[in-house]
Order: sequence, then C-alpha cells, then structure tokens
Amino acid sequence: MRQVGAVVDWLNVRDHLPWFTSTLAEVEVTRAIRRTVPEALGHVPRVLDRMYRLDIDTQVEAFVTYDKRLLEAARRADLPTASPGPHSTAGS
Repeated sequence: MRQVGAVVDWLNVRDHLPWFTSTLAEVEVTRAIRRTVPEALGHVPRVLDRMYRLDIDTQVEAFVTYDKRLLEAARRADLPTASPGPHSTAGS
C-alpha cells in the first residue's frame, strides 16, 4: 500500500527525533493494519515499542491519521494534522 510507504517515509525524515504517539495507538494502529495490510501485523509491536505514548493534547507536531473522521475531529480541536501520501489531506 502506498500509504504505508508514505507514512514510513514521513517518519524516516523525522528519524533523528523521538517518536511519540497517542496512548490510543495500540488499539487504533492494530485495527488499521489488520483491516488494510494484515500481513504487517507482526511489525506493529516492534514499531510501537519505539514510540513514547502520550495522552492527546495540543502540544503535538502533527496528529497523523488516514481516518477522515479522526482527521476532522483533530482539526476541530485545533491540532496540527498530517496524512502523508499521494492523496494527502494534511492541514494546519
């Protein structure tokens, strides 16, 4: 999937920085991968182990999602958003 490659590229550009994610990532990432790229499920724990998990607040660089409802909710909450890839709907 091109979105998987796009998000990997987006993260690699920021590889010198610590990776942070929402505490919801364990559930949401697993669900999204299971739905879109089930063969990649085995990589989820290793990737999440690299990340610091935080509660969502307004002190984030970008709320990264491909879920249109989550993206819109993040924008309504005035969070900076990103959906890296060819059909990006990134904002703020």
